[in-house]
Amino acid sequence: MRDKVLKTLQELFDHYNNRKEKADCSSSSKTNMPGETWDDDYEKYIEDHDSGELDIEQLQAELATAVRGNDILICEVQHAVDNLSSMNHKLKDLELQMMKKDESISRLRSDLQECTKELTIMKGIQPKVSEERDALWEEV
Repeated sequence: MRDKVLKTLQELFDHYNNRKEKADCSSSSKTNMPGETWDDDYEKYIEDHDSGELDIEQLQAELATAVRGNDILICEVQHAVDNLSSMNHKLKDLELQMMKKDESISRLRSDLQECTKELTIMKGIQPKVSEERDALWEEV
């Protein structure tokens, strides 16, 4: 519908420009009639086309509908932009949480490696300690 309104307005504009050019070309032989205005051209344009096709009220209604549709689209686009902004914020939060969790995992792995090393050392020391203990018990 919007395309139809735009096409009609473009046709009206083209018609007006064509009449103006013709009037300019023939101005040397014929003077423009005083009082001939855009409204006169519009009326002639309307007469040139089917009388019921370009009813001004219909054009106004179609234009109002197109404007309303445009407003709705603008609101929907703004809503989508707002949602995108919100999702971006949530994504940044999730990325930050992932970084913190990665750091925690790295720290836990490091702690596990340290504990494993200490356990290995303790396992190496434990037989010696057990031998010394057994030796002390035998002395007592």
